Amino acid sequence: MITQPKVVQQAPRSLLGEGPVWDDKNEALYWVDIDKAMLHVYYPELIIAKSFTLKEAASCVALCSDGRLLLALKHALALFDPKSSGLKQVKSVDVGKRVRFNDGKCDNEGRFWVGTMDVEEKEPIGALYVVEAGFKIRKALEGVTISNGIGWSLDYNEMYYVDSPTRKVSVFRYDKGEISGLLRNIDLSFQRGVPDGLTVDAEGKIWVAIWEGSCVLRIDPVSSKVLSRIELPAPRVTSCTFGGRYLDTLFVTTAQNEKGVGGELFSVKTDVKGLPANVFAI
Repeated sequence: MITQPKVVQQAPRSLLGEGPVWDDKNEALYWVDIDKAMLHVYYPELIIAKSFTLKEAASCVALCSDGRLLLALKHALALFDPKSSGLKQVKSVDVGKRVRFNDGKCDNEGRFWVGTMDVEEKEPIGALYVVEAGFKIRKALEGVTISNGIGWSLDYNEMYYVDSPTRKVSVFRYDKGEISGLLRNIDLSFQRGVPDGLTVDAEGKIWVAIWEGSCVLRIDPVSSKVLSRIELPAPRVTSCTFGGRYLDTLFVTTAQNEKGVGGELFSVKTDVKGLPANVFAI
């Protein structure tokens, strides 16, 4: 059973909410507002939220093994300390003038996968990168227009990846930090809107946010069948992740459109659970 989405009233409304990640140790949800250059945190048990203004806009956030947060800035990686609110740039990356970092996620061995996008959203001039301990970075995939959702199968033999304009989720063979070939595509071109961020639940199914589609889809990555659909009162649904004490709440970020509709953080109770977030091994 999936409950109706509820607006998290304590959460600030974003212009472009993105990159939600659940910190199970501190029972906190982090996400960013790219257009306002802000980092938000929500504590469901305390029913409070806090916001941090950043020196530079971040497009996604990941947990680190030392308790800090890893942020992808426009052309750099930075570490944020929630206790001191200090932001320290640790790695500048030459990704290209018309390109910026976008979505990212950690794998089960502590690598941070983060992609870039054409800021004009037109040409395949972006790429997908892998960041390892010590902030060693390498390019894993080229020819990307808008790098978005990333996830893995439960056995980590497959990686799920979204380049939004393709309107599909690509499934790659995955082996210890290497993607070695395209296995298949999950075609979502029949859906209104384009795929954005995604997460994987404890049953191995993927949940995909649909930008300009007002929904999140739960999909079987083997058959490509859409198993369920969560409708939201916001056209621009950007990403989702499981959180809450029992990992049975799906948190969904959204963005405002030209008419000012959207930008809320939503919560949805589900009958399946998510997986604990992986952390970056500094």
